[in-house]
Amino acid sequence: MLIGDSIMKAVGSPCPAFANFAVSGARARDVPAELVAEIARLKPAVILIMFGINDLRRGDGPAEVAQSVAALARRFQAAVPGTRVVVLAPLPLTQNSNAEAADNAAVRKTAAILHVELNDDSVRVVDFSTLFGKGELAPELTGDGLHLNAMGNYRLTAVIEAVAVAAGAKACR
Repeated sequence: MLIGDSIMKAVGSPCPAFANFAVSGARARDVPAELVAEIARLKPAVILIMFGINDLRRGDGPAEVAQSVAALARRFQAAVPGTRVVVLAPLPLTQNSNAEAADNAAVRKTAAILHVELNDDSVRVVDFSTLFGKGELAPELTGDGLHLNAMGNYRLTAVIEAVAVAAGAKACR
């Protein structure tokens, strides 16, 4: 299962074994209990969660964002015992992105706090931002400095599949 914001939504589903419940503009704190229950009924092997940019853009600080994401991960963990929950740290932005209030310092701090907040074996935190640029989102992977273009989505889909398989999901191929 994939859940997140527009960045995750644009990925689609890497293969039929994946279901994508991402919503453009979504924030971790706004995921309804009904969606958690729906995903729990499906009993996925792995749930991948990626939120943060919209929260930062709307004025939440890195600590608030990390706490919201961690709380969501724990909700899924409680709702679907035995399912591996993996939190993907938010991707960096290009220097001149349209992300308004968000910046890469806040993105990096959010990722660091997520690692502390979820520092146990039950929820894994993965920060693969360096695969998308050195400190900021590589311009060739985006059109607007925030959302990934086709090349960026191709890379993200491959990373998501690899992370999911490492966490116990069936491979697409």
